[in-house]
Amino acid sequence: MKKEKGKLVRGTLVLVALALIATGLRSFFLNSDLFYSNWWGGLVFAPFTLVVGVLFLYLLIFKWDKFKEAINTGVHDKEY
Repeated sequence: MKKEKGKLVRGTLVLVALALIATGLRSFFLNSDLFYSNWWGGLVFAPFTLVVGVLFLYLLIFKWDKFKEAINTGVHDKEY
């Protein structure tokens, strides 16, 4: 059961990372702009979104063990 939960969490986080990358790329290639407007109307620097998405994807692919350890040893699991 716990292994299935880990796969579900990892898959969901990969989708989030890919969505960040796609949002940055959409701004570059479709709009030919360095900025895009977020939900509240503020400007977001597209290269920053790309870097965050790629970094997040890198961590999920190559450093998943440390990510998993951080998720599994959260504050809510500790006994006091």
